[in-house]
Amino acid sequence: MLNKHPFQCALHDETGMCGFTPVVIVTVVAMALGWVTGYLDVILFPGLAVLLTLTLYRLSSLR
Repeated sequence: MLNKHPFQCALHDETGMCGFTPVVIVTVVAMALGWVTGYLDVILFPGLAVLLTLTLYRLSSLR
């Protein structure tokens, strides 16, 4: 039988569930990325300090 409904879902024809699932996934991913970005400074600032130290050391050894 050919289904003509564009948003046909395999779960007992529950089109609301199929439409709601991507919204839940995008929301959870956005919340997770928001949580992770709060802790990026713990990694990035020491990395910046190490790279600046190496750069200054290399520049001072060239003279």
